Amino acid sequence: MFAQMGCTLAVGVARDLVDTGCGFVPSLMSVMGEYDLASIRDGALYFGDRSGDLAKARPSALTPYPLRRR
Repeated sequence: MFAQMGCTLAVGVARDLVDTGCGFVPSLMSVMGEYDLASIRDGALYFGDRSGDLAKARPSALTPYPLRRR
């Protein structure tokens, strides 16, 4: 997904996001106040849909892919 958005990542290599973003993650300097949405359902953590500009408004829906504990 990151590669399709023009961002290259490598395992074990840190990426500085202060001045330059990566894929759908904006640079820290361009988004000093980012809004998000989160929900815990049945032991799974869902974050907000990141398809919009989170610097301007909270997401209106949750992503369909949760994070789960192992």
